[in-house]
Amino acid sequence: MTTSQSSRTILVPVDDTNGSEQALDWVIGNLYRQGDEIHFFHVVPNPQAKLLGGGLGLADAGEFMVQAPDPKDDRKQVSTAEGFIEQRFVSKVEASKIPHQVEITHFNTDKDSIGAIICKRAQDLQTPAVVMAKHNQGSIKEFFLGSVSKYCTHHCTQPVIVLH
Repeated sequence: MTTSQSSRTILVPVDDTNGSEQALDWVIGNLYRQGDEIHFFHVVPNPQAKLLGGGLGLADAGEFMVQAPDPKDDRKQVSTAEGFIEQRFVSKVEASKIPHQVEITHFNTDKDSIGAIICKRAQDLQTPAVVMAKHNQGSIKEFFLGSVSKYCTHHCTQPVIVLH
């Protein structure tokens, strides 16, 4: 009797840091098994309109103007993400012939945190684990900006592995 191992999709949120690369190395060495797929996930901010005013070339210092987001800025962010993901992550899994998928998504900072988007994606994929690096940004910065890994450990329904 043969048993078929079901394939798993392991979610690895990535950014352009050594910590994310180390998280991938950990997945390959400790969690990945034949037939699994590694799902790289990166979040870029939605293009935002800019508020100009208060003496920035406008006739009256009390006037304000909204400048529409520049689509070139968004394309540049996505292109930059594609570049570092290819260089740091895809090349590594392709060399090891590991199935993978890359997903780059947008978010609005005033609606959802990056952590919430990661947790939602983990649930949608029914991943056995979210593996991510902790970024030591200091307690003051973490207090004001929050921590993606901390958010995920408290809110994800799927297991979260945070590498330090």
